[in-house]
Amino acid sequence: SDREYTALAQEVRALMDGRFFILHDRPHLVGAVNADGVHLSFRGLPAPIVRDMLPSGCMLGTSAHQGDDAGLHSVSDYCFAGPVWDTPSKRGLLEPLGVDGFAALVRRLACPTYALGGVLPAHVPALLQAGAYGVAALA
Repeated sequence: SDREYTALAQEVRALMDGRFFILHDRPHLVGAVNADGVHLSFRGLPAPIVRDMLPSGCMLGTSAHQGDDAGLHSVSDYCFAGPVWDTPSKRGLLEPLGVDGFAALVRRLACPTYALGGVLPAHVPALLQAGAYGVAALA
């Protein structure tokens, strides 16, 4: 619930000691918890609508996938794009992009783009060459 989410976010925010703090999929709570931004999943509201909801200077991130209309991300400050490789969390939902598919997606987006999904340290050079601003990986 929003009540539980807000309580958790306020507790975490207090522990952040002024560091960058971003919410996931709850743009309407940014002001209530003094967040620095919000990241929208593919299930979230469209970024152009959310941008108008946010205070000036608030960061907006989106999750980009193959086949997305680039306009969905046109107002994003950054994107997470993937899955680049097979990952259990997306298996059966989204086909992996591979390096070439990731590079094609980066070219369509107008913001810094981070690669995620099945990323291993050995993949980083190829992803950077493909235009990744950064990567997200789990160990």
